Amino acid sequence: MTPAARFLMACAAVALALPAGVAVARPKGPPGGTYGDPADLIATEIAFARIASEKGFAAAVKAKAAPDAQFIGPEGEVRAGSFDKAQAIPRGFAHRVIRQVWASCDGTYALTRGTYDEADVGKPALAYASLWQRQKKGDYRLVLDIARPGTALLAGDEKPVDFVEGVVADCPRRGTAPPPAETPDDPHALHDYTHGQSRDHTLSWEVGNGALTVSIQREGKPQVVLGAR
Repeated sequence: MTPAARFLMACAAVALALPAGVAVARPKGPPGGTYGDPADLIATEIAFARIASEKGFAAAVKAKAAPDAQFIGPEGEVRAGSFDKAQAIPRGFAHRVIRQVWASCDGTYALTRGTYDEADVGKPALAYASLWQRQKKGDYRLVLDIARPGTALLAGDEKPVDFVEGVVADCPRRGTAPPPAETPDDPHALHDYTHGQSRDHTLSWEVGNGALTVSIQREGKPQVVLGAR
């Protein structure tokens, strides 16, 4: 399926869950390679939310998260491998609504941001930010999820959700040497996903003192899109 077809399918799916559509800012694409596609992340987020709503948050974690994924909430941190039904999102927070996607140029990592809508009140009660890592088969797995009360992760943006904003980082200039091949991961190691960058260095993130900072490459330099500016 072509990227355009995937994008249209994701837009159609989003239309079922959100009041409006999708706005995407795309670069021209990396030389001779694949690039980030916000539609893939929107579709993945919708699938995650659907499983969480129908079968519980623990089931969604099992289906869509890496075994060593980190979940950081108001009460501390837990790894996906030790996640169980007792550690589900509190009652009333079944509806996960995506608001924004930031993807690296090469698509190796992407970060999504949104809210958990409290069903019985109908207004945002928890904000979340999730880091997704693309796998060898092209699908994405959740590797880091941060939840904060209120709009602490929304950088003061408390406007109603009218559309999903998708932004792909600018790609490295043509002629730039490709990044070195990745060293195979130790399957038994617990990775620290609280800081890092995409393979092409166009998306970076860091969690410090409970705050998440995200930067993407725009107009030749890193631009902070979430966190302290």
